[in-house]
Amino acid sequence: MPIVLTQYEKVFNKCKNILENSKDKNMKNKERRLIAAFDQLCKLQEPTQEFYSLVHEITLYDFLLKHNINPVAGNDMYGGPDFSSEIGYIECVSATMGENGTPERKLIDWRLTQDSNRYLSALSRLTSVIQSKRKKYADYIDKRVIDKSTPLIIAVSSAMFTKEFCGDMIFELAMKILYGIGSQTILFDRAKHSF
Repeated sequence: MPIVLTQYEKVFNKCKNILENSKDKNMKNKERRLIAAFDQLCKLQEPTQEFYSLVHEITLYDFLLKHNINPVAGNDMYGGPDFSSEIGYIECVSATMGENGTPERKLIDWRLTQDSNRYLSALSRLTSVIQSKRKKYADYIDKRVIDKSTPLIIAVSSAMFTKEFCGDMIFELAMKILYGIGSQTILFDRAKHSF
């Protein structure tokens, strides 16, 4: 099913503008990757993990700056968190549907054909992307890339599953299921912080 490119063009242009106005060299270096990811999206007529991931990183960077938090982007050529800031290290993750043909993707596709509880399709993806970032942080600590006493933040974007979470209440419930009641999670109003 063809996608509506104008919607993605708007997102692409907003992200490109953020990068062009950035003073952070490592953020400016993402522009080539963003252009390539958008070209791939246009060619395939479907958003890719790379496009969603870059959009999430770029818009989070902009969000932090607008809230007087000064993130320093990590160099994509070296291992380390996406950002370091006065609030801690930040790893961005965007939960897409996964690669075509994988068992996980088949389960997600099946769940999305259901009439109710479609949001359950996202739980396995959210779980796997959060687990992946947890392992990444453990690796950074083992290799002494980061200071283990600094807070570790995982910034999760529900990406393709946003429409399955018909309200923030469902996403908040999903985070409680994944992190446990009592763990600190922060949700942002998508209506105010979306494109």
